Amino acid sequence: MDALLPYVPWSRAAPPRLRQSLAWFFGRADCEADLAVRSLTEFMSDPCSRTRGEAAVSLGMRGGVAASGLLRRALIHPDHGVRVRAVTALGRVGARDARDELQHLAGHDGEQCVRDAAAAALRALTAPAR
Repeated sequence: MDALLPYVPWSRAAPPRLRQSLAWFFGRADCEADLAVRSLTEFMSDPCSRTRGEAAVSLGMRGGVAASGLLRRALIHPDHGVRVRAVTALGRVGARDARDELQHLAGHDGEQCVRDAAAAALRALTAPAR
């Protein structure tokens, strides 16, 4: 899989749907985690909100706690879909350092879906380890 990556035709000029699909792919592909996280880091600054949201989901799957800083920056994105996905990913990676921001969003975000996702992420952070 890693050998194919140089041949994947993507850049910021690539169609948004291709960039979004690649952000999805890097969360699930059997490739080196560092390579996936580096690519997903680039997708988190994509001009397309859907691509950013997909990158947040994928970082939640691949990035671990190290991705929490990048995901926390997405909590102020104007698109509520990006915020929901970033909040969910923070809960998934166990980003306890984001607890204050999640509590704020759970009580004050203008979108109910973000408030609900933040409350669920907080529950995930306080749940006993399995």
